[in-house]
Amino acid sequence: MLLRPAAVATLLFALTAVPASAGSVSGRLYMTARAQAADSAGRTGALKQLQAGVLDAVVSIDPAPAKLEKKLNHAAAHSRVTPSIDQAHMQFNPRVMVVAAGDSVRFTNLDTLYHNVFSVSTACHFDVGRMRPGSADTVRFDRPGVINLHCELHPEMIGYVVVLPNRVFTRPDSLGTFVLPKLPRGHYTLHAWHPRGGAVARDFDVPRHGATHLSLTF
Repeated sequence: MLLRPAAVATLLFALTAVPASAGSVSGRLYMTARAQAADSAGRTGALKQLQAGVLDAVVSIDPAPAKLEKKLNHAAAHSRVTPSIDQAHMQFNPRVMVVAAGDSVRFTNLDTLYHNVFSVSTACHFDVGRMRPGSADTVRFDRPGVINLHCELHPEMIGYVVVLPNRVFTRPDSLGTFVLPKLPRGHYTLHAWHPRGGAVARDFDVPRHGATHLSLTF
């Protein structure tokens, strides 16, 4: 059956209007070049040792696809759960918290003594004052950046709030493996940050079809 010109035009428009399918993006973050070499050699035992501390890393991308960011923002708005950092056993737990700009974090004192959480970081300068045992306070983080946390009463206590410009982020497992939300075809930059390793980044492309596997080394 022959199609009329108008029908052909309509069909072509429909085909070109179909959005690119989302692609899975995963990879591994290495604490050192030695860890990457151990993984390449299949030395799993050595990899586990060399990846010690990788759980403190944060993996993110930019730019964030508009539809995905809208979906993640919607989910965050309806969760009604404020991320919390506990002060317990003279430590910040978790040691590293990651949030999106505009989010708040609740600080709770679970110890039997006073604490005083503060930061002089450029992205957010704050001081919650002395917190008695069992008390809590909330701080809003509006600007992206790494916020170093300290306790005025206990200098050995150190923590971090990593504030990102979007919600497309994840955390690696104990071997450094990470999985990002599915992304539409396009060009992105992968970012990773760690208290000890600092910041690293690499560009990558998500194809129309197929999975993308990435590696990044501090």
